[in-house]
Amino acid sequence: MLKRKILTVLLSGLMLPFVCPANSDKELFTATTKYVDTHGETLLYTNTKGIADLVNRKIPAVVRIFTKKDAALDKPVSAAVRSVIKLINISAFKAVASSSVNTGNGIYIQKSFLTVDLKAESIFIDPALTNKPMDWANLPADTRLAFKGEINIAHAWALIKKEVNQNHPLYEIIKAASGIPGLESILSNIHGEIEFLATGTSLDNAACKLVLPDNKDVIKNFVKKEFKKEFKNDTIEIPVSDKLNITVLFKNQQVIAYTSPKLLFRAKKTLGSLPQYQKYAKLLPAKGAGYLILDIPQEVYDNIKAISKGIPEIGELMDIFLKPISIAAVTSVEKDGYLTVCAANFSFAQVQQATQFISMVSIPAAILLPALNNARKRARAVGCLNNLKQLGLGILMYSQDHEDYLPLSDKEIVKQAYLTPEVMKNIIYAGPYTKTKVTQIKRPSQYIIGFCNRSMHPDKLNVLYLDGHVETHHIGAMNTVEFLKSKYNLNETDTRRIGQRIKEAGEKK
Repeated sequence: MLKRKILTVLLSGLMLPFVCPANSDKELFTATTKYVDTHGETLLYTNTKGIADLVNRKIPAVVRIFTKKDAALDKPVSAAVRSVIKLINISAFKAVASSSVNTGNGIYIQKSFLTVDLKAESIFIDPALTNKPMDWANLPADTRLAFKGEINIAHAWALIKKEVNQNHPLYEIIKAASGIPGLESILSNIHGEIEFLATGTSLDNAACKLVLPDNKDVIKNFVKKEFKKEFKNDTIEIPVSDKLNITVLFKNQQVIAYTSPKLLFRAKKTLGSLPQYQKYAKLLPAKGAGYLILDIPQEVYDNIKAISKGIPEIGELMDIFLKPISIAAVTSVEKDGYLTVCAANFSFAQVQQATQFISMVSIPAAILLPALNNARKRARAVGCLNNLKQLGLGILMYSQDHEDYLPLSDKEIVKQAYLTPEVMKNIIYAGPYTKTKVTQIKRPSQYIIGFCNRSMHPDKLNVLYLDGHVETHHIGAMNTVEFLKSKYNLNETDTRRIGQRIKEAGEKK
């Protein structure tokens, strides 16, 4: 029981930053959201302050819990964690926004934009990344998973060697790795396109292919030297089982591993010949830095379910999470960061709204703890936080489009599609009744613009302020108006305004 409680606390603490409200400035918000559809089904935006807190502070703290009692272990592990965090460089990722739109023909489009510092030194940011024509429509028609993009191991390896200097506890390990014959040359030269392709409607006709860059034939020369007998005609065979044999071909400064030679040639029937993907092709960009295709058709779904029929729980989980889906996405390099345009046969907005904190914390907590009610309360409280955050974004967009004026009611925001009605289900808008500009509010960080109605969590009150930040207060059985009045020393005008908004919300229901 104690282990379950500890694990649940760790999960809750690690996941919480991902649903923290975004205290972003207006310029960052505008620069990020200009790439997405702000009038779609939903708009989700966050800066990375919460994630930075997770990566830079919480993860090292969790690691130290398990290593601090052993000095010999704590020093190198802590140093390794700090170095990995430095190499990831989460500060290079500034903000992300995404929106989902129904195109009206059974296809949903999601645009996600990640604002990054393209000049930052990070193993996840390739300074040489460029757009190029995407040829995903010419993949085989029975493609089930396809990925193509750029990797730059040479860039990452150079950063690692720079970080792990002679005074670093891991220096000897990196030095030893560099000393392995051929490894230094391989790591310093791998950069270029990587491709993975899996095809087939069943296990009997399944096939896959992996393509890696091999600049200056460094991998080829290494394999040729180490496996002289097996290496024939620039090819090496790797038997996996009686039915499966992997062939590795070294050609045109590439390493091509495949299970069927049919994947080396252009298929007669391609994705572009299928009506569903023809629609996708019209909606996706022609150029990008890579693509992702994921298709789980009914026959594959049925096969997987048949294989696992001895475990009914797996079938139940598949019914919930693994229904036949089809996704096509292209990622492009834009001026300020990365943009992914994704077309699918289901709405990402619905998935995003339904799997916020509940999918990350409430379900694991419900499994691990008998205190299911507490987990539910917490999930509901965080759901309010997310809705208040979306209300704040809706108010900001409304004011930008209406000469800096605040809306007089939540009906204006919903009617003009800045928010969906579901967002305001348990939220009370508390803005002014008279035409007021944002610039007229002297202290936006203390001006209450919205709060939850506490119906889902009576002991907590989530409050949205005009500057966009949200605070949670544990107020027990206190009256909302009385609490806010005493907490913020509200004047009579603001007290009446908030009281009237609560009364109106009650009358609506």
